[in-house]
Amino acid sequence: NCDSEGKGSESAENLCDNESPESFTPIEHFDICPPKSGSVVKLQPSLFAKNREKRNEMKRSIGGWTVLRSGMVLLKNYLSSREQANILKICQTHGLGSAGFYQPRFRDGGKLHLKLMCFGAFWDP
Repeated sequence: NCDSEGKGSESAENLCDNESPESFTPIEHFDICPPKSGSVVKLQPSLFAKNREKRNEMKRSIGGWTVLRSGMVLLKNYLSSREQANILKICQTHGLGSAGFYQPRFRDGGKLHLKLMCFGAFWDP
């Protein structure tokens, strides 16, 4: 599991099982959904968008999954836009939490251009 003890130290923050302290770089409160500046006006979805969502829900109820390889299944159009937004909000909340995101590095010290979050054991396909 992830270890967020030692907050503020460079050695143990955001460390997952099977990772060495050299393989990550702590990131201070990385937000995957940064707030927009200025005033935001939210419009109601158009009738066209509502009907498209209803059609997509009907397609999802029919099926439409593909086995890509052992243990990997593509569920195209399985989650509605609202469900995807809820998942994104959960990830944002966890990312702003104490464990948050980290930036892995190569053994030679080069940083990867991505941010990761660990919810448990380190997974490396």
